[in-house]
This record gives sequence, C-alpha cells and structure tokens, in this order.
Amino acid sequence: MREVLDASEPTLRGWSEVGGDYTVGIAGYVGGATPHIWTPDEWGVARSLGYDPLPIYVAGSFRTGHETGATEANLAIAMMQSLGIGGVLALDVELAPFPDEGYFRGFAAACFIARVEPVLYIRAVSWRGLGFDPNMYLWLADWRPYGRLDVPAPTIGWQYERGDNWDYSVWDSDAPLGFWME
Repeated sequence: MREVLDASEPTLRGWSEVGGDYTVGIAGYVGGATPHIWTPDEWGVARSLGYDPLPIYVAGSFRTGHETGATEANLAIAMMQSLGIGGVLALDVELAPFPDEGYFRGFAAACFIARVEPVLYIRAVSWRGLGFDPNMYLWLADWRPYGRLDVPAPTIGWQYERGDNWDYSVWDSDAPLGFWME
C-alpha cells in the first residue's frame, strides 16, 4: 500500500504535513465545481518534492448527458496536459448530487480516448446506490471505518483520515497514479 495526500488549497494549508515513508502521490484539483483549482506553482511544488500527481475534477450538481461528461473530461485533460500531467484523472462526486449515467459514460469515454485512466472518487454508500457500473476504478471518500465486506470492487484507493491540512488515502500498490510528462 502507498499513501496519497490531497488538499483543496495546498498553499493555504501548507506543505508541512507532506512527506512520510509511504507517501508517493499528491492529489489536487484541475477543474470543475471546486472552490480552488490548483495553480501551476502549486503543482510545481508537488513535482519538486518528487510526488506523483493525481489530478481531480469535481462534477457539478445534477450534471447530465454523455456530451456534458465528455466535454468536462476534455477540459480537465487539457488542463492536465498544460501542467505536464498524464496517466490518471479522478472524477470527484463525493459531495454533489449524482450526475446521470450518460455523464459518467461520457467522462470515462473521453478519458479512454485520451489514454487517461478514469478513477471515481465516491462514498461507498453512494457507490452501492449508483445502480450501474461507470467503468472506472474506485477511490472511496470514506474516512469513517467500514467493514471490509462493504468495499466494492474495483477499489484502488481509500481515504482513511482527515488531517488539519491534508486528507490521507491509502492506494493499492499496483494501482495507477498520474505521472509527470517531460
């Protein structure tokens, strides 16, 4: 297992908690309904510290349709490319009312076309109520303990603690993270 840290505003929260023997990734926001999109300088700090990037796009409330999902994924992928990030894109639906099935499918399709692996950041209880397979890896946004039998497949990450400055997730050792493009 590896550790991934995430924060909505790393500059305000500070980098003092970053680091540890198992920390390999830093997750930050590249667009969507987030209060703060990470700046190139903020991503630059993560890169200079040697951490793999995990870009996150936050779905807005009641997003609908394949075209909307694909368009929003393409916006996030364009931001990733401008930052020199490749590999993985997390779709955050932790707090928003769910997008519809078409949105999920459009988002995943745009990711696959761009050779980016989509990861769905979602609460376990929400995953169980989704009603369809969005064809994405799962990163569970549950920091409260759940029994092992409650963890849906294919879960590759699990938020296990909220810190003062950063949230902490464990990440499967074989699961994809983003990478820095040269």
